[in-house]
Amino acid sequence: MAEDLAGALNMRAWFLYLSSPHTSDLLTTAEALVPDSQEADELVVSGLQRALREFRQYPVHTDFRVWLFGELVRTYQDPWRRARRWLRRTVLGEEAPQRLPGMAGGMRGGSDAERARAALCRLRAEWRVPLVLRDVAGFTYREIAAVMGLPVGRVQSRIAQARQALGRQLGVTARASTGTLV
Repeated sequence: MAEDLAGALNMRAWFLYLSSPHTSDLLTTAEALVPDSQEADELVVSGLQRALREFRQYPVHTDFRVWLFGELVRTYQDPWRRARRWLRRTVLGEEAPQRLPGMAGGMRGGSDAERARAALCRLRAEWRVPLVLRDVAGFTYREIAAVMGLPVGRVQSRIAQARQALGRQLGVTARASTGTLV
């Protein structure tokens, strides 16, 4: 029994050692996925808890950062969490906050960054997740495909669709060659 406890403590310590360099990136990514900073904090904590529970099954041959962000995305996509967000916004009548994390003013009007952040929050989740992983967290298309369990081509398609939708919302056009908004 003492060996089991020692093994569990070592696993937890090893998990903390591997995950601690990524916590700020996890929070930045979560803040881009959900408009409320408190919900982003809860998402990161839940994602880390899920990752710790699943750590024994961590496939050693994979990139830990990719695996860890995969756990965050799976937590974000969890049906219970989705239902809770839907309940808050529709049944309880809570609207998206007028202030998003890191914004000086509200979503209406304001700077280009504020408008872009608000437009990002309005994207469909299936487009927002790969776009955030690519442009906020800096993952490659292959890493995003591994995180989301999708083919690389579908990831590229969703990111292109997300960029087009953002461009329409912001009134800008996307450069076909780079995928950046101008």
